Amino acid sequence: MSAVMFVAWWLARGELDSEQIRGFVEPFGLLNPWLYFAAFCYWVLFNSVMEEYLFRWFIFEKFESFVSGRVAVVLAALVFTTHHLFGMWSMFPLWAALLGSLGVFCGGVIWSGLYLRYRSIWPGYLSHAIVDVTMFGIGAYILFS
Repeated sequence: MSAVMFVAWWLARGELDSEQIRGFVEPFGLLNPWLYFAAFCYWVLFNSVMEEYLFRWFIFEKFESFVSGRVAVVLAALVFTTHHLFGMWSMFPLWAALLGSLGVFCGGVIWSGLYLRYRSIWPGYLSHAIVDVTMFGIGAYILFS
């Protein structure tokens, strides 16, 4: 998933407005490299775990009580994608947010599928954390280069 994210960013990098992205994150202090690093640590070590609990354990389990596991995988991935779409749309043009949403949906399907198979959030968390490392690496390049 990280390789696909990197290739998608590489192909679209000329279409993204770095100044607009900087302007979006500046009010949060994320143009300070130390705060950016702190946000990175928070995202990888805390936020990703919480998202796995919320979207895989809680939401997936609720859907699975009404539909089959495979349908619950798709439904939980759709909720996960909707959650992320609004954040991406606030930073990027609609076309980029929709492209990113396709990637988020694929990740949500994979991570919900891992939860269905192993009944644990940890395999999905490990993959989710790797994707977040990629996202923050690309973000660092956009913001600090």
